[in-house]
Parts: sequence; C-alpha cells; structure tokens
Amino acid sequence: MTAAAAFAVTTAPVTAQPMAKAPLHQALDGLMRLGAVEPFGRPLVMESQVDGAQLGAVLEGLVERPFRDVRTALANLNQWCAVLILHINNKGCSVTAAPRPGLALKVGRRYDQPADQAFQIDFGYQVLKDSATELSVRLDAPSGPMGTSNYGIHLDAMPAGATRTALRLTYSYRQSNLTGWAIDVYMSTVGRGKVGFSRVRQPGSEATEPVAGMRGLMERNLMRYFLAIDAAAATPAAAAPDAYARRLNDWFASTERYPRQLHEIDLSTYLSYKRTLDAVGIVPGTPPTGRAP
Repeated sequence: MTAAAAFAVTTAPVTAQPMAKAPLHQALDGLMRLGAVEPFGRPLVMESQVDGAQLGAVLEGLVERPFRDVRTALANLNQWCAVLILHINNKGCSVTAAPRPGLALKVGRRYDQPADQAFQIDFGYQVLKDSATELSVRLDAPSGPMGTSNYGIHLDAMPAGATRTALRLTYSYRQSNLTGWAIDVYMSTVGRGKVGFSRVRQPGSEATEPVAGMRGLMERNLMRYFLAIDAAAATPAAAAPDAYARRLNDWFASTERYPRQLHEIDLSTYLSYKRTLDAVGIVPGTPPTGRAP
C-alpha cells in the first residue's frame, strides 16, 4: 500500500462533506431494523465517493456491544491510540499536547515497513458530544505527506437498545498530483485485482460487481478501522492485562471473514509485528500466542 493510500483510510470529512448525512439518531430506527447485509453478514452499510481530488467514505452499522463499552473503548486519546494501532499498517501512536491535544499516528506503506521509516500524521482531537446516550468525536489534520490535505476521522455512536450500539464512521481527504500518481502505481502493482465492499453496476448491464480502484481501497481500510473499534469494544478496559492480546486476535479473526477484501498475511506474521509495539493505553500483559482465536 502506498503512503497516500494508507493515510486515506485514517480520515473523515473535516470541512468538506462529500456524502452529508442526517444525524445518526435519525437513522437509528432503520439501522435497528436492518438484518444481515451482504457481503458483511451483519447490519452494516457502506458508501464511498471520489470527486476529483476529494475522496470520501462512510459506514453505518451495529456493534454487538452495549454503548457503555464502545464509549469506554473510545473515551480519550490514549484509548484511540489503542484502537488505531490494530490496523495492519499502523506502526505507532502517541498522544500529543501541543499545539493542541491530539495524536501522532505512524503509518507504513506496508505492514512490514519499520516504524522509523513510517510517515507521521498529526491529528487534532475534539469531543463534540459525550454523554450516556451519545458520543461524537472528530480528529483532523490540515496536511499530510506528498501534498495531501484535509485529513480527519469522525465517529458518531449511540445506544441501539440495551446490548447494541449504532455507529457511523466517516472519512475523507484531499489528494495531490503526487499522491494520485503514487496510488496509480499501487493500483497497477500490488493493488491490482483488489476490491471493496459496495457493488457497482456495469455499463449497459444489470449485473453488479464489487467496487475497485480508489473507492475499493478506501472501503477496505474503513472496514479495518470499524473492526478495530468492534474488537476494542469487546475489551473496553484497554489496560487489562490480556486486552492487547485479545484485541489483536479478535481483529485479525474478523478481517479474515472477508478474505477477498482484507486478507494480507497470516496470524503469526501479524502478531510478530504487533506484539512489540508500545500501544498507548494498553498494558500488553501476556504476549499473543499466535493461536487462532
């Protein structure tokens, strides 16, 4: 994956809203009536869009955990780092205080790139709403590598009954001519043949097929972050001795349910890279065993 591609998936609309949505509470009834949606096999819908240099995607779905667990897992910047570090290409995350509260995320072009060679993007952090019935958080960055700009993550969550949580995760970023070239190279080499989750109709035909290209790339990585939140919600106390090991195993197992989109490496290889990371907010405790969860 190119650096630009990796950064694209850590982002959400900050100023531009390419796929503006009504507030999550207005979509709640529809989400709670939603059954298993293919290819996800769970109540989940996803959209993506490329409009010139502006890239955007949004995911809405249900997490099978009470809202209090999702809220705890995303309670502060340390917890956000403990979630973001699960992504296969993320090499480090640290909380920053100046010039504003935020986090520094280290993103590699590939899963095996050393942390000291990864690019860093500095996100600001803003809690828009935080209560027993609603959570809304935004992380944003005005610039990134290779001329990219307008990065951010925007998460909304609220209870969907006593045992589930409705969640919306959106992102966007603006690419430059240089990042467009880098992504073209990625798509013509290691990214060739890879697809996303939504389906598009072929010209002159009623048949549909999974979206490819840049939209497919964005959807794959958005799903990786959604699954990271899902895994974290199952162990909301990130500092528990076995939380890191459980999250790593849970995240990998969930990505393997979508092999066409998300399979990259085997579990033991993934754990070998992740078990040495100092994930802020996590006390590793017993190292992951490399077993299938």
